[in-house]
Amino acid sequence: WERYHPGLYVKVRDAHSLYFELLGEHGFLGLGLYMALLINTLVHLKRIRKRWRGHPEHAYLSRYAEMIQLSLYPFLVAGAFLTVAYFDLYQHLIATGIILQALAARAEAQERAAIITPRTLAARLVPRRHPRMLPSRTPHA
Repeated sequence: WERYHPGLYVKVRDAHSLYFELLGEHGFLGLGLYMALLINTLVHLKRIRKRWRGHPEHAYLSRYAEMIQLSLYPFLVAGAFLTVAYFDLYQHLIATGIILQALAARAEAQERAAIITPRTLAARLVPRRHPRMLPSRTPHA
């Protein structure tokens, strides 16, 4: 090794952990932002899972949220032993979670709009009494 790369093994440092790598390169602020983004995404995915579970039309949102969560957990466990801080999977999963939040917001808006439709609005109105029909005067011939 010394013959091909003299002194290289002394100069190269590797943290062998996602968390220590981020802490060493970006400090506590960088690690905090990384973890805050992750925790925020996991909390929103949990809310999406609970809100749309068993819904007849939008149940796919719950299943997608569960799959993204189940993809993030092994990444975090593996991150304790591997230097994968800049692995693209993390950014893709976070971006997919954000897209899923937008889809859930759109589905929520559709649910609200479905509640107030012209048919349900007409049912809510107080029925009016129609004025009595007066006999029409027909001219006598």
